[in-house]
Amino acid sequence: MEELKVTAIVLSQADLKENDKLVTLFTLELGVIKAQLRGVKQAKSKLKFACQPFFVGEYFLIKRNNFYQVKTVNAIESFFDLTSDFDRYLIASIMLESVKLTFKEGMINEGVFLELLKSLNSLCYSQINEKMILAKYLINFLKLNGFELNFSTCANCGIKLTNNCHLSLTLGGFVCEVCNDNYDVVLEKNVFSSLKIISNTDVEKLSTVKLNNNIIIKCLLVLKLIFNNNFKVKLNSINNLLI
Repeated sequence: MEELKVTAIVLSQADLKENDKLVTLFTLELGVIKAQLRGVKQAKSKLKFACQPFFVGEYFLIKRNNFYQVKTVNAIESFFDLTSDFDRYLIASIMLESVKLTFKEGMINEGVFLELLKSLNSLCYSQINEKMILAKYLINFLKLNGFELNFSTCANCGIKLTNNCHLSLTLGGFVCEVCNDNYDVVLEKNVFSSLKIISNTDVEKLSTVKLNNNIIIKCLLVLKLIFNNNFKVKLNSINNLLI
């Protein structure tokens, strides 16, 4: 029996047996793992807080073979205020989903862990447009997983891009007017330029960027296309932002 300490963000929870919960944790040290919280559904349980999505804590685990059981937890951050703002809660949930869809158990990525933590903090405690925070997160998420977007040069011929460009899902990037084909996605000039601005701006300074809400949504739909294409998954929860 091995005892471990990990720093983790709760991605999701599920009922397990009569009184237990199974939590999916995104940990700094071990990547994504599942762990059992025994007796947590009982009224007197002191660890109810440790199975809530977005919660961040130090988890002390017992490992038996490949199975983890939570022994105790030290709270670091709950991001509880996200539950009082539907839009920010929805966007935070999309961020968690991005990890759940793309990370297999045991995949470790310190950069993504820290990016998720920073983005949740901005969502919870800043007044920055929440959709812009999500766009910045997705751009960085792609980069940290080896799919950095190049806003400077054509993904095919390498010439300097203007705002008149297209999205090539085949090449996974932006192409000039000469290189585009019938399968490429036409980008509105202000959508491409807005994505470029968001990409080049630190999240803490996004409050200085003034973009139309409809343009930000179009940026997110472009990022969804790129995300789904590169990871071969469907991050369709972004569509809920259109409701």
